[in-house]
This record gives sequence, structure tokens and C-alpha cells, in this order.
Amino acid sequence: MSEPGKGAVLQSATPDAGVWSGARRGYVFAILAVIFFSTSPILIRWAAETLSPGEIAAGRLLLAGGVVLAIALGRGERLPPARRWPVLALIGLVAAAHFGFYIASLNFTTIAHSLSIIYTAPVFAALFSWWLLREAPRPRQWLGIALAVTGVAIMAGFDA
Repeated sequence: MSEPGKGAVLQSATPDAGVWSGARRGYVFAILAVIFFSTSPILIRWAAETLSPGEIAAGRLLLAGGVVLAIALGRGERLPPARRWPVLALIGLVAAAHFGFYIASLNFTTIAHSLSIIYTAPVFAALFSWWLLREAPRPRQWLGIALAVTGVAIMAGFDA
């Protein structure tokens, strides 16, 4: 497992210090992520009244990318070397496909069912890591996968 911050797209030019260092900063960011993540499908449903899933996904990614870039550059962080840009472009395309399909799914099912399926992402990440990176899940991870699948089935109400 890599260290926090290793492999980051934007490299920090200044070390963390003060009250915003360590776990406290992580908790604040996690809470903010939950707030934004939980309001996202509601705002998407509202935007879908006038915009297509592709337009919503593109707008979302462009706005978020611009905000993150502005904050990072304002903090003195550096862009990655040009040799890493093709991989970053691939990651961007995968994210765009994810958002496009996720947003489209909200037109065909409930927010709860769509999110129940989205919540299986860690399960698939573990399985794809095993397949593509040869990182076999440990016994505790298999237990976590089984619990996650059970939880998603309960949340979805065993509906198809």
C-alpha cells in the first residue's frame, strides 16, 4: 500500500503543518466529500430536466477540474511531468465514462438503486486488482466483499 500523497497528480510544494495536519484534515475532507457526494444525485436529477447526461458529466468534470487546478496552483503545487499526461488522460476518460453512465442511470431507476450499484465499486476494484495487478484479496478482504454484496442486496431490496 502506498503512503498518503504518493502518486498524487499534483505534488505539494509545501509541507502540511498546524491544526490542519494529519487525521483532523482527513476527517474534514471526508465529511465534505460525503456532503458533496450525497447531494450530487439530487442536483443531477434537477439538471437532467434541461441537460443530457453527457452535458452534465462534461460540465461536472470541467468545473471540478478547473477548481482543483486553481486551488492546486494557488497552493504552489506543480503539474506532473508531460510523460504522465497520457495516463492522466486515460484516467479522465474513465471518469467521464463513469459519470456519463451514472448520470444516465438516474433516468431509468431510483437514486437509491443507482447508488446501491455504485457502492459495489470497491468490490469490483478488488476483483480487477486481483485480475489485472495480481493483487489477491486477503481473507479479511474477501469477508468485506461478501459483506458489501450482502449490504447492497439488502439496500436494493433484492429487486432486479
